[in-house]
Amino acid sequence: MDCTVLGLSGRAGFQLLSRPVRFSSVLSAASLFVSYGPAASVTQALLKGVPQLIAPAHVEAQMTAVRVVAMGAGLTLRADPTQDGVSGALSRLLGDPRFKVRAMEFADIRTSTQLAP
Repeated sequence: MDCTVLGLSGRAGFQLLSRPVRFSSVLSAASLFVSYGPAASVTQALLKGVPQLIAPAHVEAQMTAVRVVAMGAGLTLRADPTQDGVSGALSRLLGDPRFKVRAMEFADIRTSTQLAP
């Protein structure tokens, strides 16, 4: 099922998934990861080089979001986001290649420094 976000109607490919999926397969094809900021999910997306939009749901998620924003691999939504705020953040993340570059840099550094078992 495709998902159209107001203000981004010209962009194709938004999908809402209603069943559990393997992150590795979904993230390999993802242009953007939107979440509430759980550390494990954020890390998995970063390891695949996927930029993120995070709407933190609790303090730990806020701390994770701050780090993602600081490294330039994503944006955070404020506690009471407006439609324009969400649409603007999505447009910025999808339209500015620097977010993807920074996410890929994170992935490249982390995967190249992993030790063999």
